[in-house]
Amino acid sequence: MSKSYNIEERIESTLNSVDGIQRAEASPFLYTRIEAAMYARQSTWGRFSSQLAKPSFALATALLVLILNFWAFNSSSTNYETSAGVNSSDVEQMMANEYSLTNTASESYLATIDEK
Repeated sequence: MSKSYNIEERIESTLNSVDGIQRAEASPFLYTRIEAAMYARQSTWGRFSSQLAKPSFALATALLVLILNFWAFNSSSTNYETSAGVNSSDVEQMMANEYSLTNTASESYLATIDEK
């Protein structure tokens, strides 16, 4: 019985020691110091990637890609002459002859339309 009494006494003394505990208070500038330390540790690539993740940068990049695609599509679809004086349909015909193709792309496209 004295052993159980001893255990109960120890439990009571442990619970009583918790009564005097108060909430720890941080310095008012602790958050700013932690934030400054975290920013100082961030590498150049980390700062660069955080700029890339911004929606304004993503929108500007998407618009730039769309403009470049539109420009490339329009410049490639025009029938222009090269510096040697050969236009694109002549180049197409030379490629067809080189690889023993009987129809050019435009002729085979027209043939498929006629079949329908």
